[in-house]
Amino acid sequence: MRWPTARSGYCATTRSCGSAPTPRASIKRGSRPAGYGRTCGPSAPRSQPTGPPAYERNLAGSAELGQARDADVLLGRLTDRAAGLPQASADGAKRVIDALATRRTEAHDGVMQALASDRYLDLHDRLIAAAQAPALVEDQRDRAAGKALPPIVRRAWRQLEKKVSSLGKQPADEDLHMVRILAKRCRYAAEACAPTLGKQTHRLAEAAKNLQDVLGELNDAVVAERWLRDWAAHTRSGPGAFAAGELAAMEREAAQQARAQWPAAWKQVKAAAPAN
Repeated sequence: MRWPTARSGYCATTRSCGSAPTPRASIKRGSRPAGYGRTCGPSAPRSQPTGPPAYERNLAGSAELGQARDADVLLGRLTDRAAGLPQASADGAKRVIDALATRRTEAHDGVMQALASDRYLDLHDRLIAAAQAPALVEDQRDRAAGKALPPIVRRAWRQLEKKVSSLGKQPADEDLHMVRILAKRCRYAAEACAPTLGKQTHRLAEAAKNLQDVLGELNDAVVAERWLRDWAAHTRSGPGAFAAGELAAMEREAAQQARAQWPAAWKQVKAAAPAN
C-alpha cells in the first residue's frame, strides 16, 4: 500500500481528510516517532539519514509545538486542580483557567500554521518516501536480529545510567528532566527489541516507562507552578492571584511527591538493566 503524499491532497495531520487533531493527540509527551528515530537511527545508512535535516528538526521541535503541548497539559491539569478549590476561590480559579484557555488557543493556532507550512509538507513527504523504501546499513543487512538488537538496548541503557550516576543528592529539576528524556529513549529501545530479546528486555521497558511517568509528573508540576507564579505576579486580579497561589501550592506538593518516588522507580530500572 502506498500512502498519498501531503502535496497530493493528503491531510498531513490525520492521514485522512477529516479534522485536525488536538495538540494533546498530536504532540503529547513521549510521542514515539521522535524517540524511536533517535534510538534506532544506526540501522539506516549515512546516505539516508534517520534524523531530518536542520530545518526539519527546527519544525519538529519548534517553539509552537512546545508551547501548545505545555498549554494543553496545563489547561487540563489545572482545570482538574481548580475543581478541588473551595467555593470562595471559584471566581479567581475561573480567571486562571480562562487565561490558560486563551494561551492554549493561541498556541494551537501556531501549531496549525506550522503544519500548513512548506517545511512540514516537505518533511511529511520525506517520511512517506522513507517508509516506502526503507534502507539499512550495509554491514547490518544480513546480521541476525539476536546479535544486532542488544547493542541498541545497551547503548540506551548506558546513556541513562551515566546521567543518573552523575547526579548529586539533590538533583536540579532540569537534570531530572533530562533523566526523563533518557528513560524514554531507553524504554523505546527496549520496547522495539523486546519481541526478539524476550522477557528481560520487556521488564526493562516497563521499568523505564514507570520512571518516565514519575519524572513526567515532576516536570509537569514544576512547569505548572512556574506558570502560576509568573501569572500571579502580573495579573491585576486579586482573586485570580490568590487562586493561583492555592494551585501553585498543590503543584509544589505534587512535585515533592514525585521527587520522593523517583529513586524507587530508578532502582526498578537498574534491576531490569541488560547485562554488559
